[in-house]
Amino acid sequence: MSATTSSDGDDSFAAHSTLALEMGTMYIAQNDHLSAVGCLTEALAKCPEHDRNSQAALLEGLGVARFTGNEYDEAKSRISESIQIYGEIGDLAARAKALCLLGQVHLGLLEYSQAIAMLGEGSEIYAVIGDNRSKAIAWQNTAKIHVIRNEYSDAEELLWRALDVYLDIGDKREQASALCSLAQIYHLQSQYPEAIRLFIKVLEICAETGDQNTEASTFCTLAEIHRLRAEYPNAAECASRALKAYSDIGDKAGHASALQSLAETHRLQCQYPETIKLLTQALKIRAEIGDKCGEAWGLCALSQVHRLRREYSAAAEHASRAVQIYSDVGEKEGRAKALESLAETHKLQDQYPETLQLLTEVLEIWTETGYRQGEASSLRDLGAVHVARDEYSEATECVSRSLQIFSDIGDKVGSAGAMFDLAGIHHLQNKFSEAIQLFKQVLDVNTEVGRRPEEAMTLCALGTVHLSKSEYSKATECAYQALQIFSDIGIEVGRAAAMRILGQIHRLENMYPQAVVVHTQVLDIYTGVHDWEGQARALRALAEVRRLQHQYREALQLLQSALTINMDIGDKSGQAYAMLEAAHVHWCRKDYALAANSCSDAIQIFSDIGNKRSKSEALGALARTSLLQHKYDDSRRVYTQALECSKRIGDRNGEAFALCGLAEVHRLEGAHQQAVNLFGEALKIFTDIGFRAGESKALKGLANVHRPQGNLDEALALYSDALRIRTDIGHRKGRAKVLREIAETYVDKGLPDEAAAKFEEASKVFEEIGYTEEASSLEKKAADLRRESAS
Repeated sequence: MSATTSSDGDDSFAAHSTLALEMGTMYIAQNDHLSAVGCLTEALAKCPEHDRNSQAALLEGLGVARFTGNEYDEAKSRISESIQIYGEIGDLAARAKALCLLGQVHLGLLEYSQAIAMLGEGSEIYAVIGDNRSKAIAWQNTAKIHVIRNEYSDAEELLWRALDVYLDIGDKREQASALCSLAQIYHLQSQYPEAIRLFIKVLEICAETGDQNTEASTFCTLAEIHRLRAEYPNAAECASRALKAYSDIGDKAGHASALQSLAETHRLQCQYPETIKLLTQALKIRAEIGDKCGEAWGLCALSQVHRLRREYSAAAEHASRAVQIYSDVGEKEGRAKALESLAETHKLQDQYPETLQLLTEVLEIWTETGYRQGEASSLRDLGAVHVARDEYSEATECVSRSLQIFSDIGDKVGSAGAMFDLAGIHHLQNKFSEAIQLFKQVLDVNTEVGRRPEEAMTLCALGTVHLSKSEYSKATECAYQALQIFSDIGIEVGRAAAMRILGQIHRLENMYPQAVVVHTQVLDIYTGVHDWEGQARALRALAEVRRLQHQYREALQLLQSALTINMDIGDKSGQAYAMLEAAHVHWCRKDYALAANSCSDAIQIFSDIGNKRSKSEALGALARTSLLQHKYDDSRRVYTQALECSKRIGDRNGEAFALCGLAEVHRLEGAHQQAVNLFGEALKIFTDIGFRAGESKALKGLANVHRPQGNLDEALALYSDALRIRTDIGHRKGRAKVLREIAETYVDKGLPDEAAAKFEEASKVFEEIGYTEEASSLEKKAADLRRESAS
């Protein structure tokens, strides 16, 4: 009788256990993990010790409830207990399932190796018991972790194996799932044609199975790929088809997501009114269905559009509402992202203290939640703000901490991003060797993991450092490699970035017609994608070349167009840079009053927005304006301000240029020793940082001091060193100028034949670069000297 009673009791509790598990599942589905934990804990307390099946099932359910509440350690403990019991009672299928669950918990803790190990053990058990479908699903989940670790080849191998299983058992839905995962890997590696091909296969399967949900999400992803390739009509078509699919199945949340996808396509084309209209429709749907997190996400997207329109009050309002919504629903990760959106709004207004405060709060959230990738990303963002404030020590500290975190968790891509930032800081501090070394490491990582856009961006950055060192052949090689990659993957703005570097090289090598062609192509690209800031930048670059071609009227017209765009979009930095270039044109026209006004306006803007590096550059331009008018006291005073400004921010390149300016003032005043000392200081700095064009400038300045004093041999030696550098770096105009100075020095020495030879050599170079008047003048001097020598 007692045996019968015991059996009845076991059956009764088994039913109770099943009910508790069903209720727990229901609570979890409602995001009420606390009720799920309470329900399952109560059932576990009542479970008879000998009912090991129920114990294990309840422990597993409790682990799932803890996991959904982000209580990872508790989840790990409960699921581990269930695994042990399943092992003891020999329930292999249940043990395999629990092992796979434990793998997901380890994934939540960013313990990738442990997660892979658990999923691997689970898949092996499934293989033993012949559950091929579950085995394949375990492989898919393992592949996702490999993707996170940027181990794409390992992920691919597992997914193809899973796909083979699904083909064998005829499971078309899982086939579509595996193909989607494979396509995403190709997407991440910028292998867009292959990704598109697989997504089309997914769509074909969806048409067979009637799976409109997967069809709609696939169209959304295809829209994203087409956006990345700047194929906006295709992107719009895919987003519209996703919109229709979601409408057909009545999925309002999906409908809102598709609207946002379509809005993003319009945003990238700078079609902001249409973007705002679509985002507003999406927000209305989110509000109707009570999707608070989706509503906040949409508000962040709307904030971004207003930022792009320089409507910062509206941008801040939307971002603040998103912060409040995420706070109300207790969504910490969403709140952090909304705070980042608000911080970016303040940053664009040069409100750096507010930006730092918000980003510090974001960092605290990620630290509190244990999301180390978020923590590392926030440190990168903080570093960027410090860079904008010319606070390079603080920026280096933040980015170095970020790099350490990414390294600790094995995130190669994150580490590469932090190294990229660190290299940029080194570049800004004129630490060219350190910058090149880091950029090369970043390039290796991006090449290894197949991130082609990032690979091309790194090549552009590397090329820019070589450009700073006047290493034009190396810069050209990097720019062409980047251009090829961007062309291969169809990213137009990337092509423009690479071509800008090529245009700069052509200008610096005095190849002005080629520079005009390239910068015009860049302008066309930015115009085609509606990038107003890019257009203004291209117009300024064209204006600089036109100035060097002595086409001053056209240069000023181009600068006025650039200035108008900068004013329309509220780009103060762009306005100031246009004014600085205008000052250069005014110098050439000897309109010194206009030049001084342009420089003063630029200085004021750079002061207002806190850009100390560019302010120092503008001060140097104002000092040169006074120098050209022989106002030496004013020039010395302003060059001293520029020198102090550069020293404060650690800009050694700016410091050396200011020293050269001061030295030139002393030279013209006849204070030769002071001039020699200052040019010598500048030469040491330029040599230390490896800026060869700067070295030649300082050497030429020293020679100019010695020559009027009659130290002609010393002057010739210095001119020769300057000439060698300018020849090495391919600076033809600079080379021609030094040859002219050498020729004049030979005249001073009474060596007419040697002087004539150098005048002829200089004339030939000036002729090559289009300076025909200067070339003719020097040719005439050479002829006169040869006649005098012959007589």
